[in-house]
Amino acid sequence: MKKSAYLLSLIMLLLPLAGCLSSDENVTGCPENPPGGTFCGGDHVEGRMWAFGVDLGMADLSNAELRGAVLWKANLSGADLRGADLRGANLRGADLSGADLSNADLRGAISDSYTNWQGAIVDKMGLIVLEPGSELDGVDLSEFSFFGIGWVPEEGNWITVGGDNYWFSVYNATGPDLSGASLSNANMSDLNLWITNLSGANLRGADLSGAELRLADLSGADLSGADLSGANLGWANLAGADLSNAELFELEAVLLRGCPSHLPEGWSCLFPEAGRSGSECPNEDDEETRAEFNGAVEELNLVYCDGLLLGPESLVRAVDLAGYNLTGVELSGASLYFLQTSGPLLGCPSSLPEGFDCRHDYLLGNSSFIEGADLSGLDLSGVELAHSYILNSSFSGGNLSGVDLSGSTLWGTNLSGADLTDAIILSVSWTNEDGLGTICPDGTNSADSEDETCENHLSSL
Repeated sequence: MKKSAYLLSLIMLLLPLAGCLSSDENVTGCPENPPGGTFCGGDHVEGRMWAFGVDLGMADLSNAELRGAVLWKANLSGADLRGADLRGANLRGADLSGADLSNADLRGAISDSYTNWQGAIVDKMGLIVLEPGSELDGVDLSEFSFFGIGWVPEEGNWITVGGDNYWFSVYNATGPDLSGASLSNANMSDLNLWITNLSGANLRGADLSGAELRLADLSGADLSGADLSGANLGWANLAGADLSNAELFELEAVLLRGCPSHLPEGWSCLFPEAGRSGSECPNEDDEETRAEFNGAVEELNLVYCDGLLLGPESLVRAVDLAGYNLTGVELSGASLYFLQTSGPLLGCPSSLPEGFDCRHDYLLGNSSFIEGADLSGLDLSGVELAHSYILNSSFSGGNLSGVDLSGSTLWGTNLSGADLTDAIILSVSWTNEDGLGTICPDGTNSADSEDETCENHLSSL
């Protein structure tokens, strides 16, 4: 699996966000004497009690202040929770069998199908149950952005809070199964929904702006009128989903497993026409990713992850477009970053944002990533390629007059015979630390020149 930006420092991205409770109750709380194995306060948990997977069986937590507490997978069997304030607490996967929750306040707390209530004394009024077919229309889950409700990578570290050391760990934290659930007009903005099953769910009018929906299953879901602006749907399954009239501003939806059945006007979903390999799917082939995912990806049985959802306001970055037919695709207002170019398109888009151009079926622009591409002999005059990575590629004999290469990296690239008249080459990196240079227009190698550049070798052969 490629260790892209998608998988770097995930625990830090998913945890340090806003708190858990709503409106005037938007505060967390801790008991005066947190039980052994738990801790409160500190930047890691924002004033709530952390008890992920902790054994609190038979503990006396009567009248305890537990607002926003993380009790995911905790053992609370037989615990005395009479009168406890559990508003906004995370009770997913907790064992509450035989616990006494008489007069406990569960408003806004969440549980799931793995929460064990057998024999518990409890009034579940106000509890949010995350399970298949749940009726959660209008629910506000955005307040759970501290931890989210989706998958969280494995983590285990000693941390210091108030001068004391505590073991901070997360394990087997999977996304919930909300297949067939009704979540119309629900607020899930900025929420971690990694690897969450929302297949067939009613999400009409839901606010999913800024949500992390990577590897989520949205197949057959009704997202008509939903707000997905700024959301990330990398590797998601949208097969048969209805996105009609949805707000998709700066939606990042690449490497999809399936395309929607309905889209807003001007949007397209497509797969490559030049063969599919499945190599874009994440896997657990190395020790680091196995430690992070612990089987969560393998259970998805991924086959192909190469669908692209593109439109005039989409966000597209770090994707190789070689082999895609973008004929008729509108990208006029799209945000394009580090597009990878290993080969030609099978058709150019009908519109592109300012600074981008499609030449000879190559989509080029600032902040591109071009590796191993053969662009020899092509007329690329005036193309903007500032701050791009251009590695082991060939522009031999091409017309690069007026091209903006400022701030770009050209290691291993062949410019022999190329015309760089009036090209902008300010701060170009011609040679790397290992001596891999650029073949200059006059045929010399930048690595062999005294200043390791091509600046005095720009006259073509």
